[in-house]
Amino acid sequence: MGEVDQSFKRLFLLRVDALLQWLLGDVRNDKPLALDLYRRFFMANLDNFVRDNPVLHDVWVEMTEKGKVEGRAEGKRETILQVLEGRFGPLSEEMLAALQAADLPRLDHIASYAGTDTLEQVRMRLGLSAS
Repeated sequence: MGEVDQSFKRLFLLRVDALLQWLLGDVRNDKPLALDLYRRFFMANLDNFVRDNPVLHDVWVEMTEKGKVEGRAEGKRETILQVLEGRFGPLSEEMLAALQAADLPRLDHIASYAGTDTLEQVRMRLGLSAS
């Protein structure tokens, strides 16, 4: 029985190998098909793989949280910029750089006053000297 099992395994592997060679040969020239196969076969179980691996899970959670904070900060920057430019016109390069460098707590603070502060007050909130 063991010999039959081994023969079956070898035959099965040869057929799988032939199928993969055929697929990969056709896929090489068809990028959409290659991406579809990649997503179906390699990405299908990514969530389970990450969830079940304690190191990857912790890294994934940390990266996801960091991405959320960065996304909120970027959205806040865009809103502040829109409000300030609507009130004062184009901002100086110095103010744009300071706004880009500001972290989320500072952006939250500036956003609270962006509609009422003078341009000088906004500069101070950004940590810039009066112009």
